[in-house]
Amino acid sequence: MPDKKKTEKPGVFFADESDVSELTGQSNYASSEKIAREELARLKPEKQAKRCGAEIIKAGRTKTIVAVEFFGRTFEVTFPSGEVIDPNGGEIPVWERILILHYLTGDSPAPAFKELIGFAQVPSGGFYFEAYKKRSHDPLARVFGSQPGLLIEAGALLGARPEELGDVGVRLQVFPKVPVVAVVYGADDEFPADAKVFFESTINAYFCTEDIAVIGGLVAGRLIAAAKKIQGD
Repeated sequence: MPDKKKTEKPGVFFADESDVSELTGQSNYASSEKIAREELARLKPEKQAKRCGAEIIKAGRTKTIVAVEFFGRTFEVTFPSGEVIDPNGGEIPVWERILILHYLTGDSPAPAFKELIGFAQVPSGGFYFEAYKKRSHDPLARVFGSQPGLLIEAGALLGARPEELGDVGVRLQVFPKVPVVAVVYGADDEFPADAKVFFESTINAYFCTEDIAVIGGLVAGRLIAAAKKIQGD
């Protein structure tokens, strides 16, 4: 049984795979990564890079390397092997590698019309909603509800820009084509603090519901980690 008290790394919300499993209902990450790599191997890197706003940095007859931004950091993905590398040598949690691979393997056309939607509006989002809310909305409300302005400061550390929603909102670019908006409603005499995470409706063209749940949790976690850094915790 993993140690649930283990210290989280800066910018990482999930302490271990069991935390992500609780959110998504998935547990066999090695199998999921293997399937994602196999899917990547069948695709043309040039087409996928263009679709995802990624960049080909090395093209060869047997190997192509694509650079893709994820939370403001550049990662390199090798076609056809599906290897995901941090050029700075950092460790990449398995669920983040899977997200990067899934982002590059999608082929559904993104709709031209965009609107912000909540997690309950993604396919089958209601099935995961309570676990998702516990990993995204609730922690944001606890940390920022009494000091909404801190969300702007925390977002700035992550390259986010202010968004005019709720009392305070920020827009983070998770992937080049996947922005996510976090919104905080501060506590007052009548209502407790609340928070929401919104996605552009086009996210359904890039990710399945389980992936979207993990993205929401990661957004909350990075904002909270940034707030702790600001406060010197």
